[in-house]
Formats: sequence, structure tokens, C-alpha cells
Amino acid sequence: FWTEIPFFLSESTSFLLFALAGMTLGGWYAVKRAHQRNKVRMYLNMSYPSVATSIKKGKAKKGWALPERAANILVRSGMLGREGTLAVLILFSLGGGWLAGYLLTGTQKLANLFTVFGPVLVWQGLLYLEGKNSWVIYRQCGELAKHMANAVQAGMTPERAFASVSGRLKEPLRFYMEDAARRVTLGEGLVEALKEKQPYINNTPYNLFVRATVIGKKRGGDMGEAYADIHGIVQKSNNAMEKLKVVHTAGKRRGLILTGIPIGLIILMRLFAPDYAEPLFTTRAGYVVLAVVTALIAAAWLMISQITKVGEL
Repeated sequence: FWTEIPFFLSESTSFLLFALAGMTLGGWYAVKRAHQRNKVRMYLNMSYPSVATSIKKGKAKKGWALPERAANILVRSGMLGREGTLAVLILFSLGGGWLAGYLLTGTQKLANLFTVFGPVLVWQGLLYLEGKNSWVIYRQCGELAKHMANAVQAGMTPERAFASVSGRLKEPLRFYMEDAARRVTLGEGLVEALKEKQPYINNTPYNLFVRATVIGKKRGGDMGEAYADIHGIVQKSNNAMEKLKVVHTAGKRRGLILTGIPIGLIILMRLFAPDYAEPLFTTRAGYVVLAVVTALIAAAWLMISQITKVGEL
């Protein structure tokens, strides 16, 4: 039985089955990690009571089904409008996974098992880009506050200023702000439109921006000055965040190298000493060893991800 897996399926069927499994598992894990980040960010921003109220009431969970969370990862990773590029990456990942499996096992059907890892790696790449763009959005929120301060101080109403500023922003923040500006144009209140985006842009500068808008609308005051203060806060914190980003990136790089060494060794053995490596792929004991090695590599990667998680906030 062990040596026949997955030979009870045709080659094309097993390829499609494992490719679909990789897309599903990779997407589920990426959505789970992104949701964990979002929950931590929400907790960190609970120090701003007026901002956190809607989150505590559960509005942040509205509409956050699995497909919507996955779509949000695609948007925040910068893949909006680049769906063709994403499709090509997935196809290359499937081919690369199959090729790696063939180099390891020497059989076409067993190589289909490794197509699972291709889409998983693509989702991991999207998750990395999503985390990287979170830093970009953090800085862009400071730019949003700066432009809003200039426009309001020039005499524009917050609604007109927001409609003007949203189109001058860059992706990925522009996607959310243009949608909020469109809602304001259709008659929705500025505060409500901004709060609706908080589950997607949950960082301190944006929450401060929403809070300043809420206070300015309810109590009056110099909203331009408040926005300018937010921009100053972002500028002061950028240096510290960049240092944290460097530490996080270095930790991820070390983790990738450490977990990739065993895989590289097996590939080298398969290429240069095939007779020595053959029992791993033709005997029951070999399958057990491969299963244990795979579990240890996965556990090591998860552990390293947990250790470096602080840098993803």
C-alpha cells in the first residue's frame, strides 16, 4: 500500500488534486495568519477608546468571510490589477514543485505530491507582501494626514479635501481611500466611510486620523492642525519601525536558510548519489523517514514564524 500511493489515481487527476489541495491549504493558512495579525493590531489600538468602540461591538467582523479575507490579502499584497502575473506565478510554482518532486523521487506520480508546495509558497509570498505593504500603508497614512492638513488649512471642507486627496495617494492605500471617497460622494458620512475601512487598515496613524475626524466633526476645532500632528507622529516613528523591520527580515531569512538545508541535501543526494537515496522513496522505512523529516521542517518553520511574528505588526 505504501509504495502504491498515489498510484491508484491517474497522473492528471492526482496532479489536479494536489494542486487544488495546495491552493486551499495555502490560502487557509495565509488567511489565518493575516487574521491573527489583524487581531493583534486591533488589541494594540484599544488604547484609543473612540476608535476601538466599533471593533469591540463586532463591526470589524462584518462581512469577513474566508473569500473576502483572501481577496483582502490579494489587494494588500499589491496584486490588484495584476491577476495575470499571479496566474503565471501559480503555474510556475506548480511546475517547480513537480520538478523538485521528480528530482527527489524519480517517479512522475510521486512528483505530483510536491505540487502541493507550489501554491502554498505563492500564498506565503503574498502574505509576505501583505506584511511588507503594511509598513507602506503605515507611512501612506502619514501622507494622507499631511495632504488633508494642507487641504483643510487652505479652506476646503473635510469632505472635499478627502475626495481630492484620495486620488493622489498610491497603492495599496489608494484602493481603500478611493472607495471611501466614492461612498462620501454618494451621501455617506465621512466618519462612517472612514470607520468602515478600519478592519482593513488597522494601524495607529489611521486610527488617529479617524479619531481626529470624529472629534472635529462632533466638537469642532482645528482639524488641519490635528492632521498635521498625526503626520509628525508618523515621521518620528518611521525610524524605529524601519529598525524593527530589519530585525524581522533578518530572522525570516535565517529561518528560510535553516529549513531549506535538509531539502537541499536530499536533492543533492538524489542527483549525485541516487543509489544511496533510493531507499527513501522505495521502502516503507524511507516513507516514514521522509514523513518525520517533513514534519520537523514544518515545525521548525512554524516556530521561527512565531518567534519573528512581532516584526509583522
